[in-house]
Amino acid sequence: MSNSMRISVTVNLGPGAPIGTISALLDDLNAICQIGGQLEERAVRAEALKAVLRDPGLWGKEELALSDILHKDSVVPWVYAEDLVSPVIEQGIASYIRDQQLAHVGDVYVERIAYANPLEVFLLGGALLLALLKGLEHVRDWTAQRSIGRSQASDYEHQVQVQKQLRDYMLDQVISGKFPLKPEQIDDFARGVTDPFRRLGQTEVEVQKIEGTARRK
Repeated sequence: MSNSMRISVTVNLGPGAPIGTISALLDDLNAICQIGGQLEERAVRAEALKAVLRDPGLWGKEELALSDILHKDSVVPWVYAEDLVSPVIEQGIASYIRDQQLAHVGDVYVERIAYANPLEVFLLGGALLLALLKGLEHVRDWTAQRSIGRSQASDYEHQVQVQKQLRDYMLDQVISGKFPLKPEQIDDFARGVTDPFRRLGQTEVEVQKIEGTARRK
């Protein structure tokens, strides 16, 4: 088992929301959770790689040398070292993830859903999922501020602008050391959830960490 955070996502849809609206909202939330799970998995691999580099004999072969691990004779940041890992070290990474019981860290679970107004979704996930979901509030606030005294932008213009806001938010998370991404990878991750962030960012969405630690199997 591994520790999880309890996260609530609350969305005010107004009274009498059609079932299709609720279904679409959950689809958007699912898409964001999948990206959050991928970020968690990348962080676990980075953690495993660090452990193997520190003590190759513990997680791999006793005679494993640094030249066996990396294709370059230099020390590089972990997010770049991942690209340089040779096949021989994958055994050590897999052993670390298995022994530390981290294989399911990227999984996101629904604890419960309250079908009322506002709609409340209670999730079990990691810190990176929480950080990504917090980006919804960033996009929400930007959308609300932008709409004051301005004409309505076209759907395409709004999508482009939301993608920029999301990219900037994710870049801040990379700079702060939270997201295990290279700057050039941000566009790919942001592009995959731009539409969900755009749609949810137009609602009264709130994301909170619920105090207390849940445990999942």
